[in-house]
Amino acid sequence: MGRFKQISKSCVKCGVEWNETLSNKQKCRALCIACYEAEGIERRQRKTKYDREHKIGMDRTEKYKDYKVANRQPFWTAINKEIRLCKSREDIRAFVAKQMDRILSDQQLMDYINDTNIIEKTK
Repeated sequence: MGRFKQISKSCVKCGVEWNETLSNKQKCRALCIACYEAEGIERRQRKTKYDREHKIGMDRTEKYKDYKVANRQPFWTAINKEIRLCKSREDIRAFVAKQMDRILSDQQLMDYINDTNIIEKTK
């Protein structure tokens, strides 16, 4: 036999009892509508505070624009043309060294990579 879920009889925060039509109860929550709205405002304030502290938002997306696949298509086309010309191992090695130097000297790319928020886990 299955169990039936029991519905709450009042708001868990303020204690307001539900009326018979449950019109003052938030759906799927044991909160009245006023407490639910207050909780939503508080949650949004916490999120914006977190975003400001961790610098999440427009800065990262602005840096990401140049590295989207659609924006990099001409770059990869040029790289593929250069790779096709490499036939010997020495040519390939020189090409890889050249690309590595280009990557390490690209300050905008390094800023984008270092902008990721990696939080160290403490034990």
